[in-house]
Formats: sequence, structure tokens, C-alpha cells
Amino acid sequence: MNNTRYHAGSKITEISPYCYTLSPHKKQTICENCLERKDRLLKCSACKTVRFCGQDCQKEFWKSHKKECSLLSKYSPRTLSEPAFLFIRLVIRHKNGDSDSWRDEEGQRVFRDLVTHEKETKEDFERIRQFGELCRIAKEFFDEELPDVSSLFGIFCRMCINTITITDETLEPIGSGVYLSATQLDHSCEPNCTAGFVKNRIQIRALREISSDCPQVDGLSALRINYIDLLVPRDERRSQLKQQYYFDCKCSRCSSDESDKAMIGMNRECRKSAEDQIMFRSYIDREIRRLDEQKEAKDPAKVLERCQELLSECDQYLTSRSAFRVALLDQAMGRCLDLQRWQAALEYGLQSVPLMK
Repeated sequence: MNNTRYHAGSKITEISPYCYTLSPHKKQTICENCLERKDRLLKCSACKTVRFCGQDCQKEFWKSHKKECSLLSKYSPRTLSEPAFLFIRLVIRHKNGDSDSWRDEEGQRVFRDLVTHEKETKEDFERIRQFGELCRIAKEFFDEELPDVSSLFGIFCRMCINTITITDETLEPIGSGVYLSATQLDHSCEPNCTAGFVKNRIQIRALREISSDCPQVDGLSALRINYIDLLVPRDERRSQLKQQYYFDCKCSRCSSDESDKAMIGMNRECRKSAEDQIMFRSYIDREIRRLDEQKEAKDPAKVLERCQELLSECDQYLTSRSAFRVALLDQAMGRCLDLQRWQAALEYGLQSVPLMK
């Protein structure tokens, strides 16, 4: 008897955002409502800050934009950073009474239900500094009384812990948002699901077969996604999770160093000295970071060529499952997509799939 609840690749749910914003440098080319990239966008004639692909999107977004529009006009020519824009929009929703009432399609949570980690946040110097800066911006932005400091701090804490990076079809970050029901999905370094986006909605799909025997499979709490980049060593992953989300990951990958050995290990047939091998790892890490900085550049063909050169260099030094190799394959696939070389992009993607398991 087949007890599979979800097959690999099947859609589990699709959720509307409670609140989101585009990254400032993406507002020039992406519609604020549907998050689709267009060659020509219509700028809001009042605030001149947000843009839409057409009148339908502008009308659909007006309910969300109405309050902020006049305030953005007054705040100009000053601009808001991505965290500040999201915080301002969350404050507006709170002032409208949505924190206790608005629910998405799953209907499991309201904004006030979300985890805050207020105690840990109060002891986090950098987070407290950021909160103070956002409060200063909010006081300058709003022309009316703000919620009390306790309410603002609760909003800030929920934003820090529950915000999800929004990506486009090539998995490039384009913004950030809060998706209430998606906050039920805990982290694992061996996730059984993945999050993607269809316009402004988050879509959860199964990465592998999920049995109907899995506890609470009819809800979302038994499902796991990754909060951070999995192509980094265990200690770095655990450090990032502790610093950003205040928990210690105890998944099977973090309980063993076997995956680390494959990810950062050297090719056993490599005849280079130990010193040369260490130098190569440092070199390839530096070059990948440089490629990440260049991926927004106007010459994807040049970046792709460099990826191919580095992949050839990796052959003699690194294991076939090296995290550096996966990062280069991912970078090469992305640049092929930029160049509309669809077959080459598919081939790079297929090479990376078995290495991600």
C-alpha cells in the first residue's frame, strides 16, 4: 500500500504575504505588486517611489500603498533601506489592527502569534542598535503618534526572526517578507521541502517523498526548510543560525562531521603538498566570493568563462562533492540563464543535483 502523502516536486501549499518589500535596487525593474520583472514600469505619480507593471497591479496594491504613499512623498528625497521599508509597512499593518486579525490561506496564525525571542534580542547589541535606528526613522517618517515602544519592539523582534528572503526565478534575492503560515516550517540542514516564489506568493514544494505516516503531515509543522546556505561547513551553519535565530541546530548533518569531510575535503588522488592544498582552498573561496560580487555586472559571459576555468582547476584538488564545486556550478547555471543559454543551464543544474543530496 502506497502511503506517500507528497511526492518529490509536488506543491504542498501556496501562501500570500502578510507584508513584504522589494530591495531598493530592485524597485526600478520589478513591479511592487506582482514582483515580475518588466522593461517598463509605471511610477506612482504621488510618491514616485514604487513602480507597477500596469494599472491593474497599481489598483490591486493601492489598499496596501494608500497610507504609505503620502508619507513617502513627505519623506522624500530621503530613502528607506530594505529593513526600514519592511518595518514601516509592519507598523502600518499594526496600526490598522491587522496584527491580531489578518490570516492567510492556511489560517493558522496571526502576526502576534509569531515567535519573538525578545529576551535574546535584548541581549544582542547589534539588534538593539538596529532597533534604535529603525525607531528613529519611524519617528521621522510618520506624521502621527507611533505605537508604544513595547509594541514597536515586538514588531521588530517578529520581523528579525520570521522574515524570509524573496527570490526570483533564478533564485536571486529581490526582497524580503513575512509569510505567517510559512513560519511554522522549522529549519533543517537536511530539509524535506523547499520554498520558492510565484509572483508575491511563497510556494512550498516537497524535496523528497513525504509519508502520510509523518507526524502532523496534514499541517505544516512536520515540514522542514533551510533558513541558511547549506553549502557551508557545519560550524559556520550553526554559528549563523545561533546568531540570527538564537537556536542550536541538532539535525543529523550537524550531529556528524561526515558531510563536512566531503564538502571541504581534498581529492585523495591529489599529489600536491598539504600547504598547496590549503592555499588552493583559500584561493578558490576568494575567487567564488569575487564572482558573487560580479554577478550583477553587465557581462555574464565573462563571469561564466571564469566559472569554467575554476571548475577545471577544482578537478585536481577537490572531491567531486566539494561545496566549492557546487557553488561554481550554481554560479555557471545562473549566468547561462542570464545569457538565455537554456541547454547549458540545464546541464550545469543536473550536474549539481546529486551533489546537493
